[in-house]
Amino acid sequence: CRNLIVPLTTSRRCLAALGSRDNAERLQFVYTGAPCPGNNLADTFLCEDRNGGPQQLSNVWITISSGDVQYYNFEVVLGQLFDVFSQSPVQFANTIDITISSVDTSTGVAGPGELRQQMRMSTQCRQTDGLDLLANFGGLLLSGFSNGGTGSQNAFATVQISYSVANEGLIRADVTSAISQSDFSTTDTERISTPIVLEPRETQVVGFSETRTINLIAEQMTTFNFALIAQGVSTSGQVACEDTETFAFTVM
Repeated sequence: CRNLIVPLTTSRRCLAALGSRDNAERLQFVYTGAPCPGNNLADTFLCEDRNGGPQQLSNVWITISSGDVQYYNFEVVLGQLFDVFSQSPVQFANTIDITISSVDTSTGVAGPGELRQQMRMSTQCRQTDGLDLLANFGGLLLSGFSNGGTGSQNAFATVQISYSVANEGLIRADVTSAISQSDFSTTDTERISTPIVLEPRETQVVGFSETRTINLIAEQMTTFNFALIAQGVSTSGQVACEDTETFAFTVM
């Protein structure tokens, strides 16, 4: 399937309603650290690498603005997903300027350092502007957008799974083990190191949360499964119990 091109559907392309401007109102990017050359061929996109380009730096400072209006001005790590929102008026200006710089901490406060990449991109939802999900714009990957013509579309979503154990009995109990099984992890995980005392009807989160950023296009119709196996005993040591709860979700 080399060079196979799949036409974008309207759900993946930012479109303007007939007779309206409908610039983007929200843009979501992933910082990839990619260079400019051959990255994006949209007619309205300009990109120039400076001082060697981003070179997939692990930490950079990204500033997004248009004239005197600043939309985003923060430190970002490689692979980070971040949203940029327009201000008043509701839509972005027709074009925005994006700079990617190294992070300077010489003053004790993080800020932009050496310029590595500068871009100018259109936020208008015309076909020539190339606002398509998963399109590259220099060191950024467009992973989502919102506008009046297309609504809100996202290629990625961050999912966080937390596990908790509840004492549904009528007497105090010790949770002695809580093992999670997760499609986000390659191995089963014991989530408590020492017994947890739970009063009747008390609930407690166990261990750390699991987080994954999911490509909603690549993982469409994929089901993710999770389970928690809990064991406990009454504080007096007379009654023991075990229970298993499962959870699953499917990317639609």
